[in-house]
Amino acid sequence: MDRAWTRARLGVFLVLLGSYAYFWHARDWNTASRLMLTYSLVDRGALSIDGLENQTGDKAYFRGRYYSDKLPGYPFLSTFPYAAERYAMGTPPHPLGGPALAYWSADYGVTLATSGVLTAAAAVLLMGVARDLGCSPRAGALVGLAYGLATPAYVYATLAYGHQSSAFALLASFALLNRTGGRRDGLH
Repeated sequence: MDRAWTRARLGVFLVLLGSYAYFWHARDWNTASRLMLTYSLVDRGALSIDGLENQTGDKAYFRGRYYSDKLPGYPFLSTFPYAAERYAMGTPPHPLGGPALAYWSADYGVTLATSGVLTAAAAVLLMGVARDLGCSPRAGALVGLAYGLATPAYVYATLAYGHQSSAFALLASFALLNRTGGRRDGLH
């Protein structure tokens, strides 16, 4: 990869991540359900969200325990940034048993480090596809910025939903399948 493409990709990634860092959405039931599972996994090593069930209405009650009713992919992915934030910054565990919170300090970092980073990375993947189609670094940067700033990806980059982790996985799969050259043979 030449330097112009490296600079363009890094520039797009940083512009997008900085843009996403500007916003912090208040917690709703949809995001809280995912975040509560993340906090329960890291803080207590548990799949149940017992003690955190008042934080969301999107929950399931099964055999005397409360669980998030969302798919576990996003919470599993976000355990890494939450654990890093919690231990590096001394963030206390999420309080148990209280009323629903509009926000918790860790919500911002977890969401940015999961949804925000994956959205910016997906834009960089799109730039790679644009390069493979013959675009210049400037045109590729425009493709990445258009995706990251002018589509619903912008909103989802700032929310604890699984949309952008799915988008990243799908784009990465497409980019891998679209590869030309000897390394593609391993996919067959």
